Amino acid sequence: MLFIFYIFSVVAISMEMIVKILGAFDLKENYIGCFKDVRSIKEKRVKSVEECENLCKAEENISLIALKNGKECNCINRLDAALPSSDCMLPCTSDEACGGKETYSVYRIDQYTTHDDVWGDISEYENYFILISNISLNISYNLQRCAHFCLEVNATFFMGLEQSLCKCLYNYPDVVAPNKSELQCNEMCSDLPGSICNCHYIDSQNTNLVYALRFQYEFQRGRSTYAHCTDVFTDICHVPPCKHIEFTEISDCRKGCKDGWKGESCKERDCTSNNGDCGIEMKCVEILVNKNLYVECACPFGTVRNKWQQCEVFRNNLANRLDSFLSSTYNMPGRGLMSADRLADGAYDGYMMAHTNDPKTAWMAVDLSMLYCVGFVRAYNRIMESEEMYMLINEFAVKLSKNFDINTKAGMKSNDELFLCGYGPKKALQGGNPMIVFCQNFTVLSKFVIIHQPGEREGNLALAELEIYEVGCDILNGRCGEKKCNEDRVKNGPLVIRCTDWTDVATINTPWYGCYEQVEAEFYFLEYGMTYLECKIVCDSRDYLLSVMKAGLKCACGDKLLVKGKLSTRLCKKGHFRTNFVYAECEMKSEVCSSLLETTTLPNTLATPNAFANLSEQTTVGPVISTSMMYIIIGISSAPLLLAIIAGVLAKRRKKEPAKSAKPSSYAESSSVGSKVTDTE
Repeated sequence: MLFIFYIFSVVAISMEMIVKILGAFDLKENYIGCFKDVRSIKEKRVKSVEECENLCKAEENISLIALKNGKECNCINRLDAALPSSDCMLPCTSDEACGGKETYSVYRIDQYTTHDDVWGDISEYENYFILISNISLNISYNLQRCAHFCLEVNATFFMGLEQSLCKCLYNYPDVVAPNKSELQCNEMCSDLPGSICNCHYIDSQNTNLVYALRFQYEFQRGRSTYAHCTDVFTDICHVPPCKHIEFTEISDCRKGCKDGWKGESCKERDCTSNNGDCGIEMKCVEILVNKNLYVECACPFGTVRNKWQQCEVFRNNLANRLDSFLSSTYNMPGRGLMSADRLADGAYDGYMMAHTNDPKTAWMAVDLSMLYCVGFVRAYNRIMESEEMYMLINEFAVKLSKNFDINTKAGMKSNDELFLCGYGPKKALQGGNPMIVFCQNFTVLSKFVIIHQPGEREGNLALAELEIYEVGCDILNGRCGEKKCNEDRVKNGPLVIRCTDWTDVATINTPWYGCYEQVEAEFYFLEYGMTYLECKIVCDSRDYLLSVMKAGLKCACGDKLLVKGKLSTRLCKKGHFRTNFVYAECEMKSEVCSSLLETTTLPNTLATPNAFANLSEQTTVGPVISTSMMYIIIGISSAPLLLAIIAGVLAKRRKKEPAKSAKPSSYAESSSVGSKVTDTE
């Protein structure tokens, strides 16, 4: 599915901003956020952010720096796994934010001069446009700000500027003809001195290039690149060809801001309204960093925000930079050897790849160096230049093995030592997008992950990148079904899943306080990012005895709750993604109920099979924050919401409303859309 957004400039350029573009380092403006994962080109111990900046500015094509543990400076070109800035509060000697013990405070020190260019010279975009134009303001755009806007609308690709238009793509044409050489980014904006507006290949002046967004770009998320006005409307094209739709941006929102935004131009997140428009997985938070106030959309404790703006448990890519092997190697005219080392080298553009040259017995493999239980893989395709290329990678097979002969020339179909993980999507994706395959069995210990053709099909294989990840209870409940999922880490070894019966199941129908892994309630409220007190008011207004706060983010209510898995209240206090706090009253203290700071015990009343069955008919509850829950939609902002609720409490209490519920659909075993790893959609 193809979408393209066009936009004229949205952010006014003042003289102060021009000074910043020209090189003056501003600690407030250049702070990006806190991250768990970066790719460092150079590192050294420093005493300040400025010292780190000076060190990395001497390196070629470095735009970002990352400081860790109060003293470690990293010059980086990749970053992932965003955390709330509260996880990066260790100061440098200069008293500036310099990361945490295992986290990085990231700052921008220069414009991006390197980009993940995907291909060039594509002329068929007019069939896929949605046009967003600015006819009321004469404002300029540069390439970096275009990337910011496109990332904000959650696009995957963007294009070089043309006639001041910023073009964002969620996908691109199925068949393209790449034309790629060394990239030069030296075309400056005529109306923005010192600012880069375009790049081109050294053997061509064509600037109609496409860039991947997900791997190296990041920006502050508290201030938007465009106005979120209530009177702004844009249609969305779902099936190309798309006709142009005109959208006029304005400098001030006379009819007010959309819920979650504030300011004259409605570009600042407002945590007091609609959870700051942070969605259903993240919570809007205000955090002081370097004495400056920032607004962030923070994932629950125990998870990170990934490249696709979704919350998931952080995992290391097991395949990163490890030895890879091919049954044979293709020497591509004009590009050279498409060797095995390209399968796990961290390059995703799809122009260079690992490619076999033996259609009858083709395979590719990664040696993980030790035994692991593999949970899923992410495979990134090459750029598809013909329909035949799609057919050769459709439904690719993923196999696992403890021992694999890397010198074998035999076919893979009849190999009894290989265990099936799963199959790729029926229709492979164009390069730059991940194809996710969840393994069918989470207990198989394997040292090798092998890719080959499915069934009896023959044909060469080509992939730009293969990522491999361990199992976890947050994925499909560890394949444990309705049982309790347990994670055990073998000493200096793999993570192993154990499925056991629940032993601490209870029904609660009296005033109670406790922290649990699973809670089945009677009513789920769709107003995310609420405080514990706000959730309590909601439940009181509907005459429910007990309130439930899931991961410090989602509110539920009930007179009778089924609880499983007693947890430490310390985890509930942190808002861990696997926790549910049950409470009857709430006196706020340090942003949580004071009762949350107390130790509680499990009630003696165990749930009966009938009680469990009755509650199960109302809703299906999983073990993590990503589990689907059915919510009754309340589409109003927090402040008027509370007034309405309090009025309802003071008046005669309404009759209880039954919960609206439906069986949530589970994640497909192989996925060609989205990139979140979780147990349900």
